[in-house]
Amino acid sequence: VQKLQRQYKLAVLFSAHDLNPLLGAMDRVLYLGGGQAVIGNVGEVINGPVLTRLYGSPIEVMHAGARIFVVPGAQP
Repeated sequence: VQKLQRQYKLAVLFSAHDLNPLLGAMDRVLYLGGGQAVIGNVGEVINGPVLTRLYGSPIEVMHAGARIFVVPGAQP
């Protein structure tokens, strides 16, 4: 999908409950949670503090090479 998007200069919209498999293909993210919305590039939106605020629960963002994983964090 990413190859076609770049080749034909297309806008691609994904709607998903699990973003982990899609994060490498995204340039920008609109994230909805807890009645709030955050929009920006992946680094601005997919990070622990922003997602923790949206969900009201601890969220950790882990990096393994070029891959990004969003996982529930430890409870305080």
